[in-house]
Amino acid sequence: MLSRVVSGLNAELENRVNLRGGQVHAYFAPELEFLLLDSDYDYTRIHLDQNLRNDNYFIPPKAKIEHALKLILDNLSQMGMRKEIYHTEVTTYQCEVGISHGDVLQMADATMTLKYLIKAIA
Repeated sequence: MLSRVVSGLNAELENRVNLRGGQVHAYFAPELEFLLLDSDYDYTRIHLDQNLRNDNYFIPPKAKIEHALKLILDNLSQMGMRKEIYHTEVTTYQCEVGISHGDVLQMADATMTLKYLIKAIA
């Protein structure tokens, strides 16, 4: 069953590539999610910090986290990377930063750079 699905998807992809003259360009836009926690934070209680009364994920960050997030974004732009989106997730400690799209090698480099930047600032 699965092999038929994969075969059908491959045939459809090949058909679409041929319709475009045999050239397809893939672009990637990573969105990194991470937690910004104090060193003495009790990780076993992270589920208790969820804002369950709010049905959406755009919860305003705490002041300390907001400051760190602004530093990350400022440094990101100074390094020549463009942010697409940033916000907190389910808990006020969980953040997400999405950067603009590019080819796979550019985005791999940007992902590692952003990872080291977040770790250095946090």
